[in-house]
Amino acid sequence: MSGKTAPNEEVSLKITIRDFGPIARGQVELRPLTLFVGPNNSGKSYAAMLLHAVFEACCPLGAGRPSPWVGNGPFPFLVWLDAQSLRFGEATRIRIPEAGEEVAVNPETVRRLSVGALKQVWGVGLSVEISRSLGCPLSELARIGKRTFSVGMESRKYAAEAVYDKKQQLRLAEHRTDAIDVRLRGSDPGRSAFTVEEKGAGTYVMSVPSSKASQPRAPSTELLAADLVYQLIASLVLKSTARPCYYLPAARSGILQAHRALAAGVVRRSSYIGAEPLEIPPFPGAVADFVSTLLTLPEDKKHFYPLAQRVENDLVGGEITVRRTERNLPGEIVYRFRGVDIPLHRSSSTVSEFAPLALYLKHVVEPGSVLIIEEPEAHLHPHNQRIMAKLLVELVRNGVYVAVTTHSDWLIQQLTSFLMLANVRPAARQAKFGYPRDLYLRPEDVGAYVFAYDGRSRAYKIRAIEVTDEGIPEDEFMRIHEALYDEMIQIERHAARRRAE
Repeated sequence: MSGKTAPNEEVSLKITIRDFGPIARGQVELRPLTLFVGPNNSGKSYAAMLLHAVFEACCPLGAGRPSPWVGNGPFPFLVWLDAQSLRFGEATRIRIPEAGEEVAVNPETVRRLSVGALKQVWGVGLSVEISRSLGCPLSELARIGKRTFSVGMESRKYAAEAVYDKKQQLRLAEHRTDAIDVRLRGSDPGRSAFTVEEKGAGTYVMSVPSSKASQPRAPSTELLAADLVYQLIASLVLKSTARPCYYLPAARSGILQAHRALAAGVVRRSSYIGAEPLEIPPFPGAVADFVSTLLTLPEDKKHFYPLAQRVENDLVGGEITVRRTERNLPGEIVYRFRGVDIPLHRSSSTVSEFAPLALYLKHVVEPGSVLIIEEPEAHLHPHNQRIMAKLLVELVRNGVYVAVTTHSDWLIQQLTSFLMLANVRPAARQAKFGYPRDLYLRPEDVGAYVFAYDGRSRAYKIRAIEVTDEGIPEDEFMRIHEALYDEMIQIERHAARRRAE
């Protein structure tokens, strides 16, 4: 496999939700594998889309921005953050040192820039992304009977609470960031590069080109330095949550089959621009990103291409690929079976449901990404659900953070097996059970949450499920099994009495 390696920093994120959609309250901590279980209409999709919006606010791929980490640098550059838009004036003025001189950036300036980054991301940015992802104004997202909602974010380096209070965007109600020591070192005036060196213990030295003592400093250089210092601070504060996040919505097979027709319609209508209004129905942002990714699918093979090929062979017995066209239209996604290309609308539901995930793994997802999948078990036979569970574990073991909503006890049971495999010797995993030596889960790898109805609030609360090396408790499913069993026994007793009459 080839491709970019994951950032060194692990994802660190806790989200606290209050009065959001059908959710009264709850907290979710993202783990390498995060599971949302519960009945329909309990808020699982709301929580999944909110998670997507949080990552998009840090690294909005929908805007065509690049991957947030650059080379082997110590921090990601969030180039879309602009210090000048903060309008702090003299409080954030940064002096450019002479060549060879090193000066500390005022700690108060660093603090203001840190708070400014949080306000831009968790105030302006998150407001836009929540509204965009769910396809409605913020005013429609407060729980029924409530006028406000709040979202809390916490990582190793920051904590923030964003509150919606009947205005157009979220307000940053509380915030905290770790202390950062930033120093500027003047370099040769002839050099134009800005470089950063990590000195440890929260200290970073940025080399900036200085002006000769005999020449006045260019204001543009000071502005650029201030902007780059701001980007550095914002990057350090948001480092563990600034990464690509991809969302595969429910009912994706239907969306997938319609995406090419949708694109063709837009292209045809584009010829009327200027002659008449171009009206396109609004899409929820999570779905729009999904469609956009499929329409602009790159041809290059990413890190997980071989894994996707192996799984699609096990799952559907063929190959899911894109048949490119010469016209100005997206390629057609087809199922290639025994040398024959079969359109998705004539393929099985398993093929069309798995196709988006296969294409994402082949051409989009890389280690370090966050991948959110709604109901990965949809349209899969129980045997194929076991294959899907194995794929999720393989992604986790290769550095992808996976979050799923699920109604499947088969999926949960197979994941329990991988948790139990952690107590089995690597050689036995392969020889006795037929799994690769390194394919297992530890309890700390898995976060499981049930969305349970609360009669007092008449809404749903998120409750963490304790995950151990013995597996994931299936209380949510056992209640259904018990109800079915009790009903079956009662019917059998009734039928027996009727036969005896």
